Amino acid sequence: VPLRILDGLTETDFGDWEGLTFAEAAERDPLLHRDWLGDPSIPAPGGESFDQVRERVEGVRRDLVALYPGQNVVVVSHVTPIKTLLQLALGVGPSLLYRLHLDLASLCVAEFYPDGGASVRLVNDTSYL
Repeated sequence: VPLRILDGLTETDFGDWEGLTFAEAAERDPLLHRDWLGDPSIPAPGGESFDQVRERVEGVRRDLVALYPGQNVVVVSHVTPIKTLLQLALGVGPSLLYRLHLDLASLCVAEFYPDGGASVRLVNDTSYL
């Protein structure tokens, strides 16, 4: 299968919080971290917001649907872009980013149709491991 690297599916740029645990980021910037958790438009310091991630992931999703209509496409990415694709497929708000857990190497299946419809068939499957 041909491999394409799509920069729009890279993980969130956490800026100054890159490499820190969740608790370490909260300890370092408690007020900003609290606000960041409640507002997807707020970026991590020196990084990007979840709204910005959604914009770039949505662009990749549109491109993939246009390039491969009716075909299966395997996407390998990080937690936030995968959650964002699921969020787009379900038509739900940003709370999904904070409430959905994805295990490492888990499988998710979302179908996006050229007419704009979508469905989610599988989330966080690790039974194959």
